[in-house]
Amino acid sequence: MPNENKNYDPLLTMTALNMAIVSLHRITSTKDRLILDQEYKNIINNLRMGEINADPELTGLYQEIVRVINNGRLRSDVREKIESSYSEEKRKSIKEIVSGKVLSNFDTNPLKWLGNLAMSCASEYFTSKKKSAEQEQNSDDELKLKSEELGEYDELQRKLLDSSWKLLRQYELSDSYRLTQNALNKFNSAISENDPSKRLRMLKYIEGEFSMYSPYWFYRAKAAEEANDNPEAEKFFAKFNEVWRPVLRKDPYKVEALKFHIEFLMREGLKAENLSQILECLSEMRENTELEDWANNIYEGTLYFTLGQKEKAIECVMCNVDFEYETENSEKCLESFERETPSADTIYQLGEMYRSGYGVTQDYSEAVKWYTKAAEQGYANAQCNLGNSYYNGRGVEQDYSEAVKWYRKAAEQGNANAQNNLGLCYDNGQGVTQDYSEAVKWYIKAAEQGNADAQCNLGACYDNGQGVTQDYSEAVKWYRKAAEQGNANAQNNLRNLHETW
Repeated sequence: MPNENKNYDPLLTMTALNMAIVSLHRITSTKDRLILDQEYKNIINNLRMGEINADPELTGLYQEIVRVINNGRLRSDVREKIESSYSEEKRKSIKEIVSGKVLSNFDTNPLKWLGNLAMSCASEYFTSKKKSAEQEQNSDDELKLKSEELGEYDELQRKLLDSSWKLLRQYELSDSYRLTQNALNKFNSAISENDPSKRLRMLKYIEGEFSMYSPYWFYRAKAAEEANDNPEAEKFFAKFNEVWRPVLRKDPYKVEALKFHIEFLMREGLKAENLSQILECLSEMRENTELEDWANNIYEGTLYFTLGQKEKAIECVMCNVDFEYETENSEKCLESFERETPSADTIYQLGEMYRSGYGVTQDYSEAVKWYTKAAEQGYANAQCNLGNSYYNGRGVEQDYSEAVKWYRKAAEQGNANAQNNLGLCYDNGQGVTQDYSEAVKWYIKAAEQGNADAQCNLGACYDNGQGVTQDYSEAVKWYRKAAEQGNANAQNNLRNLHETW
């Protein structure tokens, strides 16, 4: 019995049950076989029954639902004709994004590019409403459910609603987990509203009846997003994640919610911390994307590529070509993947992610791999960090000469950290012949850019008369600049100098 497992999460059972209740209500309220098809494919026949406690009554009901709905599905030729027609619109929309130079479009305005891509690649489940509306004028009665069929669905829904009441008592849950026929009517009216602001208000009115049903929070978040209220959308997507349970094998709600979270992270910039989270989101999206969902395969592959993950990008898009789901746009993507190179800044951030251990196991060798790719494109920060890797022997064998090589490349581009580090190499004779004058030259370049370490090192050169004429006043000047930035060595040297001078 369900209540024998004390560690079991009863929300798994209630979510699965409510998913079926809402699906049946959607079918009976629209009387549309196209909707029936989508509900059967994405919800009813997509449940992780192995994850849900084996309640005999619930299991038997699901078997009956699957049988009845499967019998009422569209003929395969009719379904393919409708889907082909609608897919053509999606292909044209995606073509505008993947044609030309994918990366240059991404680099110019990543948020706009990502928003357009997400809109064009919406999960098939959420476009079925539009397809249904477009087919309303179709005179073919085959698209409409017959009255005797509707009677069967109504009876199944009644049984499910009765089961929800029994399961609430069995699991000792509050009534907030239970959906009613009246509540479903209001929910259906709300999500069918075209005006996002009005839809948002309508959904707010029924919060108390749907607060434990994760798709409710999804629809409310989407309404807020469409109403240009991103803070509210973020709040509601967070609530969706809090209530969400993995009851579907491939969850279209989760995929679309993850797209929003990726866009939210992108607004903050592609830094190492966010990059690791974006890659986690993409991995979770892959787990919840149906193989035949070619548009999301393109979304995920294209985004993987812009983030420097070429192999994963190819894998996502190649399945479209191999299974012939969508070849034209997929082949254009693959051509772009071979022709273009992700931006050096993005590749550098991957190195930072592995160096710092943001969202991944810290791996200096992996960091060096990405630093090298960006450094070879001339990216100064990557060249400097690659120099640090060789200098400290992290991720590669320690090699001062190689460190000097990369420090010099970055220093010549004006990178202050590299200039200071190159100065240190000359100061200590590491990887180059010791040369205090050359050290001072690079310290000055970095110090004048405000680099505190270089200011302290330059102060030491004047303090000790190395590479320059000894000059305590000049030493104090540079020590003080570094000390005021919080450099502990400079503060200590300045204190010692005052005591002895």
